[in-house]
Amino acid sequence: MNHQSGVVLCTAEIGSGHTRAAHALSAAFSELARYGAVETIEALEHAPAWFVHGYRDGYLATMSRLPRVAGWLYDRMDNAPQGRAGGWMAAMIEQHALTPFTRLKTVREAGTLVCTHFACARVLSAARLKGVLSARLCVVVTDQHPHAIWQVEGVDMYLVGTRTAAATLQQRGVDTHRIAVTGIPIDPVFSRPIAKLMARERHRLPRHGPVLLLSGGGLGLGGLDRVVEGLIDAQSRATAIVVCGRNERLRRRLSETLRNHTAGSRFHVLGETRLMHEYMAAADLMVGKPGGLSTAEAAAMSLPMVLLKPIPGQEERNADMLVRAGAALMEPEPKQAGKVAAELLEEPDRLTAMSRYAGLIGKPCAALDAAMVISRLSESGESRTPSAPIAAML
Repeated sequence: MNHQSGVVLCTAEIGSGHTRAAHALSAAFSELARYGAVETIEALEHAPAWFVHGYRDGYLATMSRLPRVAGWLYDRMDNAPQGRAGGWMAAMIEQHALTPFTRLKTVREAGTLVCTHFACARVLSAARLKGVLSARLCVVVTDQHPHAIWQVEGVDMYLVGTRTAAATLQQRGVDTHRIAVTGIPIDPVFSRPIAKLMARERHRLPRHGPVLLLSGGGLGLGGLDRVVEGLIDAQSRATAIVVCGRNERLRRRLSETLRNHTAGSRFHVLGETRLMHEYMAAADLMVGKPGGLSTAEAAAMSLPMVLLKPIPGQEERNADMLVRAGAALMEPEPKQAGKVAAELLEEPDRLTAMSRYAGLIGKPCAALDAAMVISRLSESGESRTPSAPIAAML
C-alpha cells in the first residue's frame, strides 16, 4: 500500500447498511483499478465485547422496543452543536473502546481513511486532531439526511446522497468545497442493467405476470410474515420473492407456514443473498423498510416501493424523500401493506409512473462516483492537516 495515497475503508456493522456501503466502495475501487485491493476494517472487531453488545444490541433493542424514545433522541442529537451529538460521555466511552481500532497499523499508515459509520468518523477525527493520525479523512453518509452525529472536525470531504443533504451541511457551516454529492454508495452491480425476462428465467420465476419483492433488510425486520398474510387475504396473483436476510427464524417460520398452503407455490422464501440486484431486476414492485442502502438500490433499478413503518429518525427522512419524489407509497401496517401492494400490481400505468420517478432519483453509479472523488482527493497532493481546505470534485 502506498503510504501517501493508500485508501482504507472503515465501518461498523450496526444493521447492515454501513458495511454494505463500504463493500460497495471496495468493489468500485477494484473496478477503477486503484490501489489494488482496498482494505476494509470492521471497527467493532477490535472493540471489547461489552462495548459491542451494548452498542449494537442496545441500539437494535431501542429501535424495536422503544421507537418513540429512539425518535426523540434522534431529533435531540440532530440539533446538538458540532461534535457534541451523542454527548461527551458517549464520546469518551467510544474513544476508550475503539482505541485498539485507531492504533491498527493499517489505520496509522493509511493515506486516506474513509468512514461509512459515524462512530469511525468520530474516533478517527479525535485521533487526527491530536496529531496521532496524518491521513486525510472522508465521511460517507449512508442515509438521505446527514444527521449531526456524522459531522465531526477535521474532515476533508463529506460524500452525501443528494443536493438537499449537501445544503443541510452547508447550513451547519461545512465549506461547500468539502462536500461531494455522489449518491449513497451501492454495489456497482446495480449500474449494470439486467433484462427483466433474463432475471426471471435465471431464478425460475414466471416470464409474465406480476412479481413482488419483499425485503426486511439484513435483519429481516418489518413484519414480512404479516405482509405475506395481506397478500394471501387479497388473493393476489403475484409471485412473491421474500428475502429474510439473516433472520433464520423468520425464514423457517414462513417456509413452514407456506409449505402446505394453497398459495404457497407463489412464494419463494430466501435467507441472506448476494443477488438482490437480480431479484430487483425481476420484480415490478418492492415492499420493505426504508433503509438508506435498500432504497438507494431500488431507486437505482427504477423499482417502485411500498414502504413499511420506518424506524423513527433516519428511516423517516428516507421515506419522506421517496414519497415526495413519487417513487414510493407509505403503509406502516404490514398486513395492509400487502393488500396495498396487491392492488398496486393491478395498476400498470401507476406502476410505470412510479418506476420512472424512482429512476429519476436513482444513482446506480454512486459507488464509482464516490471512489473517483476519493481517488482524486487522495492523489491531489494537498496538505492533510485538518485546517487545509480541499476542493470537492463533483
